[in-house]
Amino acid sequence: RNMITATLNLDYLTESGSFDVPVTLKVSDELISMDPLEIKVKPETINVKTEKKVSSPVKIEPVFAGEPADGFLVSGYEMNNYFADISGAQSIINSKPVVRTETIDISGLKEDKTFDVSLFSVNKKVDILDNSQRFITVKIEPVILEKTFENISVNYASLNEKLLLLTKIPTVNIKVSGQQNDINKLGNNSFSVFVDFSGIDKAGEYDLPLTFIFPSSIAVVEKSSEFIHVEFIEKNVENSEAALDTTEALI
Repeated sequence: RNMITATLNLDYLTESGSFDVPVTLKVSDELISMDPLEIKVKPETINVKTEKKVSSPVKIEPVFAGEPADGFLVSGYEMNNYFADISGAQSIINSKPVVRTETIDISGLKEDKTFDVSLFSVNKKVDILDNSQRFITVKIEPVILEKTFENISVNYASLNEKLLLLTKIPTVNIKVSGQQNDINKLGNNSFSVFVDFSGIDKAGEYDLPLTFIFPSSIAVVEKSSEFIHVEFIEKNVENSEAALDTTEALI
């Protein structure tokens, strides 16, 4: 039990400023009964600085921990209320104190997820007036990549049996875009490129369009060639033996 208690009466301080407030002693009856007794207090006054207490809204900072699943990223977040009302000394509130959410674990996420979070003030001298329930939805998107596949073979179909193809069929390059996890599964054999000779029944040179077949999960950004230049001659015994090797025809 305390026999002597020192107090400051601040009830009359209603303005901002610096004040010397007298120290008031409260002595227990037990101590007063002791004789002789002389009690002095030092210092007799204590300087007190006061500031106006104000309130203001401040934007809430979410705190995230962990990483989404491989091939995914955080594209943003949404909250049911992005601000919190805080109060404290005017100088502290003017310094824009930080209010944060509790730590939100986003480890392994592959899709959007909503979290129920609480708030806390980094400055312990700041009170959160509006500490109502907050919901934050973390937005998750797949990582999009571009990749170029080179030297993809071009096949041909429907070569007229009376003609010989003199042109050596070149390879092509294809740049594609898609989700990282889809792109990483692809190889050159994931694409089919061919040229159709079905409309050619005479010897000569032709510029023919290439047909590209690729997985539906990706998009083609760029092709090294859309057409192929080819030359045909009439087939006979002599030129059959001299014809250049070409890509194996499609069945």
